[in-house]
Amino acid sequence: MARVPAWDPQLLWYTLAMVGSLLVGAAIVALVDRWRKRREGGGVEPADELARYTALYEKGDLSSDEYERVRKLFKSRIVQKLSTPAQKPPQSEPSASPAPDPEDPQKPAN
Repeated sequence: MARVPAWDPQLLWYTLAMVGSLLVGAAIVALVDRWRKRREGGGVEPADELARYTALYEKGDLSSDEYERVRKLFKSRIVQKLSTPAQKPPQSEPSASPAPDPEDPQKPAN
């Protein structure tokens, strides 16, 4: 009489393949989500970028000429951003009231 093992090695391989597939799928979803958020964010604000270059200048990593050139560039971007009004979503028009019922003018149609 042949003895049946308590666990099947083939089942173990199928389980490992399933877990591996789920992990790969989760990694792909996380990468796509990170990519989508990065594209929606629009990048770093000009004021934050200027602060980073100011820190580099104060540390001595940038010369005064380089810093002035970068400062003028970001100053113009900051002014442009502040002068551009934020886009507001279009306001929806109020919905029209339903037409009255021709049989009963006192009762609005539903």
